[in-house]
Formats: sequence, structure tokens, C-alpha cells
Amino acid sequence: MLRANAGEVKGRKKQDMAENVVEDDDNDDVGESLQLRDNGHLLGNYSKYYEFGNSPDSRIQLFREHFLIGNLVSIASYCDLGCNSGELTYEMSLLCKPVRAVGVDIDQHLIQEAPFTLISCFATTMWIHLNAGDDGLQRFLKLASSKCRYLLIEPQPYHCYRRAWKRCRKLGLSLPFKTKDIKITRPEVFILEFLSNECSMNLVKNFGTTSWDRSIFLHERM
Repeated sequence: MLRANAGEVKGRKKQDMAENVVEDDDNDDVGESLQLRDNGHLLGNYSKYYEFGNSPDSRIQLFREHFLIGNLVSIASYCDLGCNSGELTYEMSLLCKPVRAVGVDIDQHLIQEAPFTLISCFATTMWIHLNAGDDGLQRFLKLASSKCRYLLIEPQPYHCYRRAWKRCRKLGLSLPFKTKDIKITRPEVFILEFLSNECSMNLVKNFGTTSWDRSIFLHERM
């Protein structure tokens, strides 16, 4: 778990991560010549994720102005779900200046400290969906939205799923646990509608697309 308090960030690297391992979740060519780690392709927890064309600034620049002069200028606490090694969590904490920031990634913890003013979920929903199925994705959205006033979310579109499956087959890995049970094939549309209809979250702003052509949406509790 990574925490930021009064400008200080302390990090703990995720368990069982190999050195020099990477392949992004939306690009078949990245990391082909490097050593590969099974968990990255099944759970999305790639090592050195931000070093391969997906820097934190590619997201930060989309909503820098809104955070500085908009409604989110006063954030008491911030939680980043799927924080990886924490670089983006750190940049977000510099941008919105919370009193306290927490990053959560794959381990035995989820969201144990609540409520938060802002929760972000960058490029994480697909991995939850692949491993927990349609029901698991819905449970996650309900839980995350219940713990915050604002939810900043970057859903992966379905073509990212196809690439994840393609990489698993190419590497001889078993497909993620719930792959065959998935019925939701337009996840980015489903997530927006589910947050609005089932979680009482209003869509505040679409910040546009990242360098990997994924949209980032800001929701606020009604």
C-alpha cells in the first residue's frame, strides 16, 4: 500500500514482482524482447508499467486545469485503486493536494479506509472484469462508488480484452478465471450507465482520451 501524507510519499513494491518485466495492456509490441511474468498478463500488475509510452503525465495533462480551478480544489483524502508502483498516485497527490493519499494494488487488502473524497481507477476495470466476471465488476463499482464523493475512472474498451486474451494464448497461459462467463461486451458504456443508474453517480466530465486512446470520466455522487 502506498501512502502520501503532507507531501511525503512512502511506497511498498507489490509482492512477487520480477525485475525488468513489462507489457502494457493495450499494445502487442511493447516488451516482446523482455522477460515476461505470468501475473502481468492475467492480473494487469506489470512491472515498470509507466516506462513504456504511458507516463503519468499522459493522464495528468487531461485534467490538470479542472483540478486546479474547478470543484475538486479541496480534497481531504484520495485513494488510487490499481496504483501499480505509485507514480501516477504521487502525481495525482501533487495535483489535488489531499491531506492524505492511499494507493491500493493487488494483495490481501481492498478499500479498508473510508470514506474518501476522491477515488481513481486507472486502467483497472478490465482486470477485475476478466477475473471476477460481470457480477464482480458490478460489485466493485458499487463498493468503490459507495466509498467516495468523486470517482475518476478510466475503463478499458473491449478491444483491450481481445488483446489480453491474445497475449495469454501466445504465451501459453490459461485465460483469466471468468473470461468465458463475460456477457458485457461494451464495458466502457456499461460502466457509465451502471454508475448512473445503480450507484447514484452523476457524470461530471469526460476529460478526453489518453495516449492509449482510452477515455477518463469524472463522476460525482448525487
